[in-house]
Amino acid sequence: MTISAHPNGGSAIGVAPPVSQQGEARCAPLVPKRLLVVDDHPAVRAGLRELLADVADFEVVAALATAEAAMDVAERERIDVAVVDYQLGGRNGLWLSRKLKRLARPPAVVIYSAYTDGVLAAAAVAAEADAIVSKGKLGIELCDAIRRVASGHRDLPVVPPRLAEIGRASCRERV
Repeated sequence: MTISAHPNGGSAIGVAPPVSQQGEARCAPLVPKRLLVVDDHPAVRAGLRELLADVADFEVVAALATAEAAMDVAERERIDVAVVDYQLGGRNGLWLSRKLKRLARPPAVVIYSAYTDGVLAAAAVAAEADAIVSKGKLGIELCDAIRRVASGHRDLPVVPPRLAEIGRASCRERV
């Protein structure tokens, strides 16, 4: 970083990438976040795959329809973030979140659902999800949430104690 006086007053700040001994600019290689997409609707699943595959720092490992198929892949592959619909055919996204969090190297989990009410948010907290994103949000907002959880942040609403208990009960019933 360089700071210099600007001729018209003020300061100019410059940032240059690290330079090797040979004078070549060098940057750390981009290591994409490995994603697992789980949604039972083929059009949504395909759309998510397309959206996320076009992002330079994401790699879609698999896009699957069921929680069971997702667990099979997650047990074999390194997954950084799972983007999971709440309502799936068979087991739901909360079941999958809990199972993923029990892996030796658990991925971050984003519940991506049309239903983002307080009860689902509370159940997502109980299922150890890291974020909940409405399907009504723009793709950029989903991408931002994925990046936040991949870096260790949680993106869940604060849930009042009574609602948290309802969410835990709901999660127990559905898991």
